[in-house]
Amino acid sequence: MVAAVVSFLPGRDTRTATLHFSRTVAIYPGSELRVMGVKIGRVDAVVPEGNSVRLDVTYDRATRCPPRPRPPSSPPPS
Repeated sequence: MVAAVVSFLPGRDTRTATLHFSRTVAIYPGSELRVMGVKIGRVDAVVPEGNSVRLDVTYDRATRCPPRPRPPSSPPPS
């Protein structure tokens, strides 16, 4: 299950979003936010909420996000 709330702040180069997932793995504040392997932003907060996890993220304003985002996967090995 995924839900999203997006905030638009005029005059800024970034947008913020709140995403809810049933679970996440190896995602922490400061983790890179990627779409198809391309870095577009960062995870600002990871908050457990009962049976779900809330991610607060900031991303590049020019990025168009898919209407149904998939849960993040583990970051690639360094």
